[in-house]
Amino acid sequence: MTLWLGGRASAQTLIFREDFEGNFPQDGGWVVGDQNAGGIPAYWNDVDLFSFGSPPPNGSAWVGYCAGAGHGGSTLAPVYQSDMSGFMARALDLRGLSGASLSFWHTVPSIDEGYDECAVFINGQLLYGSSAAFGWTQTTLDLTPYAGTEVELAFVFFSDNIFEGEGWYLDDITVTSSQAPAAAVVRGPYLQTGTTTNITVRWRTDRAVESKVLFGTGPQELSGQSFEATPKTEHTLILDGLQPDTTYYYAIASSDEVIAGGADYFFVTAPAAAKATRIWVIGDSGTATVGARNVYDRYREFTGNRSTDVWLMLGDNAYGVGTDDEYQTAVFDMYPELLRQTTVWSTMGNHETYSQEPNGQHGYFNIFNFPTAGQAGGEPSGTEHYYSFDYGNIHVVCLDSEESGRTPGSPMLTWLEEDLAGNTKEWTIAMWHSPPYTKGSHDSDSLFDNFGNMTDMRANLVPILESYGVDLVLCGHSHNYERSFLMNGHYGFSSSLTPEMILDAGSGRPDETGPYRKTDAGPDANRGTVYVVAGSSGHATFQHGRHPIMHTALLRMGSLVLDITGHRLEGKFLRDTGAIEDEFTILKEAAPEPPRIDSIGYREDLVTIVWRSRAGHSYRLQRTERLDNPDWQPVGLDIFAVGTTTSWTLGAASSTGHGFFRVIEVN
Repeated sequence: MTLWLGGRASAQTLIFREDFEGNFPQDGGWVVGDQNAGGIPAYWNDVDLFSFGSPPPNGSAWVGYCAGAGHGGSTLAPVYQSDMSGFMARALDLRGLSGASLSFWHTVPSIDEGYDECAVFINGQLLYGSSAAFGWTQTTLDLTPYAGTEVELAFVFFSDNIFEGEGWYLDDITVTSSQAPAAAVVRGPYLQTGTTTNITVRWRTDRAVESKVLFGTGPQELSGQSFEATPKTEHTLILDGLQPDTTYYYAIASSDEVIAGGADYFFVTAPAAAKATRIWVIGDSGTATVGARNVYDRYREFTGNRSTDVWLMLGDNAYGVGTDDEYQTAVFDMYPELLRQTTVWSTMGNHETYSQEPNGQHGYFNIFNFPTAGQAGGEPSGTEHYYSFDYGNIHVVCLDSEESGRTPGSPMLTWLEEDLAGNTKEWTIAMWHSPPYTKGSHDSDSLFDNFGNMTDMRANLVPILESYGVDLVLCGHSHNYERSFLMNGHYGFSSSLTPEMILDAGSGRPDETGPYRKTDAGPDANRGTVYVVAGSSGHATFQHGRHPIMHTALLRMGSLVLDITGHRLEGKFLRDTGAIEDEFTILKEAAPEPPRIDSIGYREDLVTIVWRSRAGHSYRLQRTERLDNPDWQPVGLDIFAVGTTTSWTLGAASSTGHGFFRVIEVN
C-alpha cells in the first residue's frame, strides 16, 4: 500500500493513491465494516480473481468484499454468501484545492447485470452507483464541489439475496488535482533588523512560490503589502513606511493565497524615544532539549501578556556545528511564537564557525540579516560579524569574539571606537560570545581556552567599552550564570585584581546594599560596568571555580531578563524552574548622591548607623552632644564604602548620654 501526499504528476498533482500493495486496511487509513447489522459480517481482503476472468490492469493486488462467517474456499476459488453489504471509508483532505477528481478500477463479478451493486459516497451522499456485469472498468468522478474541504470517502457494496458471484473488487484508487496544494511555511516567519520605520520578515516554504507580506494595524486591516514575484523557497521582504512604537499585524502569502497569519502574527516597531523596555537574553541555548524548552516556557509564563521588546542570543544557538538543520531544530522549532513577534539579534558563537553551507558561508550568515549600513542606528560596520542598533534610549553593540581581529588597530576595534564616540543613548549594552571574565565551563585565565579569545577581548576590547561608559556586558560560552560587581579597570588575569577595580562591592540589590549607581557628572562620570555570563539556557555543565569579580556564580539553567525604565535597569536570572535566583539594579543619576544617614538603630548595648554612600569612597562618622556650637568628634576610624549603602556598629558605651551623629565623605 502506498500513500502519496503532495508532489507533482505531469499536469496533475497527485493528492492520494491507494494501490493495495501493502497491508489493507491499516496502511491507508481505511475503516472497513458491515453495513447490515442483521446480516452476515463484512469481510474485506485481498482476493485473487483469476477464476473469474482477467486480473486488474495494474499489478496483481486488489481488494475484494466477501462474507465473513461462512466464507470459505481459497483465494482462487472463494465461496460467498448472499444478502450482505459492507463499506471501506477514509478521510480525504481537499483543503487548499480548487478542483479535484477521483479515479478507480472496479468490477462486480455478477453473472448477470442488475443484481449486486457498488456505490461511492462523499459525506454520506451518493456520488456514483453501478450494477454492471463482470468486467474491469475505470471510473473517474469529479470532486470539485468538495474542493477546499475535508470529506469522508466511502466505497460501499450491496448484495441482493440471490447468489450471483457476490463481491466488489477495487484497484488503483487515485485522487488528483490540476491545482497544486498551497505552499506550506516550514520555517518562521521570523523578524530581523527591526527599526523605527521598517522591519525584515523572513520565512521558508516547502516549494518555490512568490513572496508576499500583507500588513496593517489590525488583524483584519492588512492594507499594506510587500511583494516579490520571483518564485523561491527562501523569502526575505522588508516592510517600509512604518510608524515608530506601533503594533502591526501581518500575514504571509504567495501571489494570491495567504499561507500563514492570525491574531498572534504581529510586531511592535522600535520607539523613537525612551520607553519601558523588556529584553530577553539567552546564551548557548542550542541543545534542542527539554531543558532548553523549559527555559523558554518559564520565560513565557514570567512575561505573560507583557511583550518582549528586544531578544538577544549570545551564540552557540545550535549545536553541534551550527548547520541549517541544527538551527531548524534548536531555534525555529523551539521558539516559533517569539520569533514571529520579536526581532531576534544574535552574536556568533564558536559552534557557529564549525561548518559551511554550499555557498561557502557559515549557516549563521545565511539565516540572519543584521544591519551593516547603520540602518538600525549606530555606525555602519560593513559586516554582519559585528554591528549595532538602537532601541529607544538604549544602544546595543554586538561584537565578534570568534573570527574578527581583536588586536588594537584591527577593523572591529576601529569601528567600535567610532560607534561609541557617536552614541548619545543613555544606556549602552555590549554583547559577544567568549566572556572576558569567567570560571564556569571555560576559564578566562587560560591562554589556550578557545584560542585566547577571552584574553584578547578582556585586554583589548574591554578598555574601549569602559572608557565610553558601557553599562552592561553580556556573554555566553561558559555554561553557567555569573554576574559581577560594578567594575572598572581590570584587564589582566584574575590574580591582578585590586580593590580599586571594584567600584561597588555590594550586591546591587536595593533591599540589601543598594543598587549600583552611575553618575553623569564629576570625575567618576559614567564609570562602572556589570559583566554577566548567561550561557546556561541550553545546559549547565560545570564550573572551574569562582572568578573574584563575580558577586554571583550559579551552576543552574536559565535566562536573563532585563527591564529598563528611564534611569533604572533591573536584571533577573530566571531559572528553568521559574524561580528568580539573582537580581541586580543599575541606577543612573544626574549627580552623586550626598552622604545621608538613613537609619539609627539601638539593640542592647549596640548602635547601628546606616547611610547612603558611594562605593570606593571613604567616610567619617562623627558625633556631637549639642547642635548649637557643635563639637564634632570622630567615632572610630574612617570607613571605606564598598556599596551604595554602608553601615557601622559601635558600642553604646562609647556614646554615653544624648547626642547627634553625622557622616561626611573624606575622599
